[in-house]
Amino acid sequence: MSHEQPSGFEPDDIVYHGPFTLNFRTGMCLRPDGEVVHLAPRMMDLFLMLRIHELRSIEELMSTLGEFDDAAASLRTGHEISGITVREDTLRVMISSLRKLLGPDAVLTTWGFGYSLNPVASTDLFESQAE
Repeated sequence: MSHEQPSGFEPDDIVYHGPFTLNFRTGMCLRPDGEVVHLAPRMMDLFLMLRIHELRSIEELMSTLGEFDDAAASLRTGHEISGITVREDTLRVMISSLRKLLGPDAVLTTWGFGYSLNPVASTDLFESQAE
């Protein structure tokens, strides 16, 4: 699949997933409708975790996001911090936010287990909004 290089996106910083083009350093995401949206650092962490693994369990996601939060808090304070937990309801809000930014079918739910990114997320939502 050939991708056109968007302005402001450096080649080494680019991650492609289905119809999305992401700059993981700046958090800029080019949607299929041509709109650029910004993913906050935690949203980008979540997106990249889902992209790296085809399917992530809720427990894996909560644990890994907690580890990322530990590292970020340690950097901010200059003290080692550990044990930050991400609750399941927080994870659900993050998944909902990611769907609002990228489209309702961008993140798939495997009921009773976890989440994955849809490799062929529909562009129908974006096309209908453009009309």
